[in-house]
Amino acid sequence: MVSVSREIKVNIESIEDHKLDYTEFALANLGPADVPLEGALTEVPYDDRAFYTDPELLNMHPTLNLASREISLKELSPKFGSEVKDTQLASFVDNPKVKDELALLLTQRGVLLFYDQGDFFKLWPAKIGEFNSYYGVPHVLPITKVVKDNPEFVTVSV
Repeated sequence: MVSVSREIKVNIESIEDHKLDYTEFALANLGPADVPLEGALTEVPYDDRAFYTDPELLNMHPTLNLASREISLKELSPKFGSEVKDTQLASFVDNPKVKDELALLLTQRGVLLFYDQGDFFKLWPAKIGEFNSYYGVPHVLPITKVVKDNPEFVTVSV
């Protein structure tokens, strides 16, 4: 019998170690005591918002019109991923047509990157949660680091 053990060391940095523009996005530990574990086969209603818009929408690369506003796209690779340039998500929060068009773009490209979203972060947390919930029921992962007091949000650093 062979016994293998592996030690993993994790260095959690505190807010005081860094100057954060948005301290409300500091990571928090999330454990089973914080989040009730759901059954593996919990049925969740799903309505794919991409079906509510014109499928010909994305034939306009490298520019795209979202609700009569032209935006530019930069493909990260020919088949997967796009950077959406010069666009603030905050301007789309209350526009269901644009959110449906974004759903189609995401469906076809797999990953969308939006940089410099300061205006969007100012809507924290209610409007951002509402924006995310438009696309479906948020899933809380009890094994990851989340935004303090908002376990449905996970920060991703690039």
